[in-house]
Amino acid sequence: MNTGPGTQINATFDFEELRSYLDGRLRTQVGARHGNGRIPADEVAQIRRRFARPGGYDGARQKLAKTGILFLCGEPGSGRRGTATQLLGVVGDPTGVGREIRELPDQEEAPYLDETRIHPAELLLLDAATDGGYPLRELQGELSSYRASVAARGAYLVVLVSPDEERALQGRFDSLVAHIQRPEGREVLWRHLADLGITPADTVMAEQETQQWLCSADVREAAHLASLINHARERDGGRGEFHDWLQEARSALQDWDESVAGQIDRCGTSRQRAVLLAAAMFEGCSADRVFYAAEELLPRVATPEDDLPELERQRFSCQLQELDVPLEGRRTRFRKLNYGAAMRNRFWDDFPGLRGRFEEWIDACLRHHELSEAERGLITDRLADQHLRCGSTEELFAMVERWTRQGGQMGEAPFAPRQALQLLGRLLDDEYADHPTRARIREWALEPGLSTPLAEVLIVVCREFLAETYPDQAFVRLRHLARHPRASIANEAKRVIMELAGGDAELRGVLLRILAYRLARRHRQARRIHDADTELLWRVTDPGLPIAGVGDRVSSTQPAHHLLTSAMVAVMAADPAQAGRYARRWLESSAANPRWSAAMLDPMVQAAAEAGCCARLYTAARRWALEAPNPREQFPRRRAAELLTDRVDHSQGFTFDTTHRTDTAEEAAQ
Repeated sequence: MNTGPGTQINATFDFEELRSYLDGRLRTQVGARHGNGRIPADEVAQIRRRFARPGGYDGARQKLAKTGILFLCGEPGSGRRGTATQLLGVVGDPTGVGREIRELPDQEEAPYLDETRIHPAELLLLDAATDGGYPLRELQGELSSYRASVAARGAYLVVLVSPDEERALQGRFDSLVAHIQRPEGREVLWRHLADLGITPADTVMAEQETQQWLCSADVREAAHLASLINHARERDGGRGEFHDWLQEARSALQDWDESVAGQIDRCGTSRQRAVLLAAAMFEGCSADRVFYAAEELLPRVATPEDDLPELERQRFSCQLQELDVPLEGRRTRFRKLNYGAAMRNRFWDDFPGLRGRFEEWIDACLRHHELSEAERGLITDRLADQHLRCGSTEELFAMVERWTRQGGQMGEAPFAPRQALQLLGRLLDDEYADHPTRARIREWALEPGLSTPLAEVLIVVCREFLAETYPDQAFVRLRHLARHPRASIANEAKRVIMELAGGDAELRGVLLRILAYRLARRHRQARRIHDADTELLWRVTDPGLPIAGVGDRVSSTQPAHHLLTSAMVAVMAADPAQAGRYARRWLESSAANPRWSAAMLDPMVQAAAEAGCCARLYTAARRWALEAPNPREQFPRRRAAELLTDRVDHSQGFTFDTTHRTDTAEEAAQ
């Protein structure tokens, strides 16, 4: 609906465009995954290459090898996460080939841990040490029984514990606690540089100033220095000496606040400060981009300037030169590494009252300026950096909502959904914003009136981000989106669910558990079963898609076939015709693949019995047997039908006689 003057312009953004953008742009920007989830084997291998042993490592390794479970405690900066990864790799994967590590918890609410999902010799990691982790106090009761299941399956579990959280153990796991101390900064730096293909000069590393810095550096600081050295090498095109790269990196580690603040204070006019901020935000872009960005910013932060004609004003290149912003091939770049970032931080911190206008300015630049896709991604990243640095996740959530709303009515610059997708990717990659972002995605997915562009973005986020690290949470959110009132959204959500589950029997087991619990609960509460859940259950129980754990225990309380039973009871009780539908599919699959059909027979019959639908199975079987298209199929059809009807008879505790079978067959034929 267009309620104002002017022409309404609708731009369509399809899922393939968003996926293409995600693969082509975001994968080059995001780093290692933070928070819980799956740590892929290649990331485990990289961590092991860069690992430097902390104090107490040998004792921790021996304790984990002996008990299979370890509570690893250390101060921030001691390398707890890297040590846990190394320990699991050494003890649980002695061949060194590299194995994936699964992170706990299994779900977002109690019970957090599912003992039946533990695979033999699986490597498990639970982070209870960071702000984004789960409080150890809430997990203690579950860990007692979970520990026994870990041992029974020959798996290995490391729980990360902060010194404060260690007190919460209350003496129950004292014998399983190991403490580590920060490793040498020199060793951490050397290993990171070696992995980056950089050979440090011994004479440079032995310099007193470098030695003093490394003695006080923790693991993150030393790793960050290695990254800056590599950045300096890349800026230099691989030319130069290690000494120069190290000096530039060390300079970048300095606190530029005083230098940056002094430069801002020396700017006597709003125009100079606007140019300086534009140069910092658009660093690496062309001078033209910086000029137009500054012109866009000035009206928002300054009083009207004089009417001096533009040709009589100071040349823009001179303005940049006065501000010590050199041009390299017509692109702006500050001379000092990380100086532009410090400048952006200083403006953001020193002018909090202007942050809203800064956001409006960046929004306008992204929409109206002739920016390339890479430049838009760069500016979006820098805006996200400021909010993440200040812990302003709510502002980023609001920006995602605003940009996706704009995405449906912007013909001039179709950036909005893609940049909203990028913001969500950054939030999910942040150690502290990850948990609240997943919670917000769930809230959005539950909204009945969720906008179509935002729903499209969430589907892609679930598919490309959450499914990678939190498959169960991805399924939960996609399941909510599968009930979206817009058919295209609902169908795409269901398609993505089955795309994820279709190629992985383990994920189908996860999906089945989610559906079974939700369907059974709605059945107990006499609430309406959603059509989307009925359809998803039908798809996940497709004969061509065996489910991991059928016949085995996949829940702490029920075997897998009980999950199937409880789910089918709900849909059959809500719609008895579903019993006949499941029966016909089982009969057809039985004729084609008797081995698979045997696993589904008992849950289906038991569900029909509990839902009062056994007659539907009986009728469907007899009709199907009589519908044989040719004499050759009559015998296999009759055999499959009799197998089903015999099982129905058995479930009822009696056996029908031949006369009754004849009467039922005649009734079915009618």
